[in-house]
Amino acid sequence: YHHRVARHKPFLSPAAVRKRLIWVKENMTRDWNEVIWTDEAKLPGEEFLPENIQPTFKSGRKSIMVWGCIAYGVKGSLIKLGFPPATM
Repeated sequence: YHHRVARHKPFLSPAAVRKRLIWVKENMTRDWNEVIWTDEAKLPGEEFLPENIQPTFKSGRKSIMVWGCIAYGVKGSLIKLGFPPATM
């Protein structure tokens, strides 16, 4: 048994739910084997390594950014990005 902190997730408005349903209906027959999936991740435990610290960063958060991708039957490389994450 592991204790975990519950994550927050944004509330989906009725308009957002409708938009998602429209997207799903439009893409149900798509050949997903031809799609390249990408994502980013912050790796815990590496945020305080000297090469990952930027003293001028004022929010108090420290992390590294990595990028990778997968497609049908293919796994791309995991690439460490050399710049701070963009603010969304």
